[in-house]
Amino acid sequence: MADQVRGTEEFFLRIVKNSILIMMGLALAAIPILLIFGGVNFLSKAKEPEPARQAPAKEVTMDGMQQYLLDLQKKQDEAEKFDPSKKKVTEQDQVQLMYLADAVKIQACALNFAKEASITMDARNDKTVEGELTAFARLIEGSAAKPGRGRANIDSLSAFLCKVFADPNVIALRKTEKIRIGVLAASLNYHQNAWDAIVNAKREFEANEAGRVAAERTNEALRIATDRARAIFALTAAASAFAAFMLLAIYLILAKMETNMRDINGSLRTQPSV
Repeated sequence: MADQVRGTEEFFLRIVKNSILIMMGLALAAIPILLIFGGVNFLSKAKEPEPARQAPAKEVTMDGMQQYLLDLQKKQDEAEKFDPSKKKVTEQDQVQLMYLADAVKIQACALNFAKEASITMDARNDKTVEGELTAFARLIEGSAAKPGRGRANIDSLSAFLCKVFADPNVIALRKTEKIRIGVLAASLNYHQNAWDAIVNAKREFEANEAGRVAAERTNEALRIATDRARAIFALTAAASAFAAFMLLAIYLILAKMETNMRDINGSLRTQPSV
């Protein structure tokens, strides 16, 4: 009966020991995996986002200029139907100069346009021209002082006006009186509106780029924080697995010692007394 009980105990003890060995093996295998996983996550670095791109360079072009002049002329014709006394804007009413540095260039372009378009210019003395130039210069100066303009705007405007004055299609429209409005004033407004649209688009583009970079950096910071948390969890799990392995090993050693002690005790009992 005692042998049967002992056999049963040893059977269940082997099951326990084998289960413990399996758990020790799993713990031992998990340690390097967890250490590698934790190390990779702990050493991960934030990726620098793609730098904010500059807005594509754009400039005011002649695209749509002819239609713009025709539309202005149509609006003026419609207004004159209700107000025949409305003063018409002619080329001689326009001041061809802006800023003294650009005066010669713009004047030459405007006079050549008037000649090519067969526009009759009223004779004016130097004092009258000087007064007109001063008033126009102040107007342009005020326009250039608006946000997003400045000297670059005036340089672009000067080049654009000369391009308009030299355009054969615009000359033909004015010469045939399909447009009778002041080309200078209309071109100036067209350019400044187009310039402002380009500046606003550039600002919006750059603001979106700055937002993108900030968002990517925030996401990277969040990813790094998540990786650090995973690393801490993995390293803690590895330490726990190692501790479990050591505890199970100690248990097996103690269990083996207890079994050996029982075997020694049993041997001593079965020995015949002298």
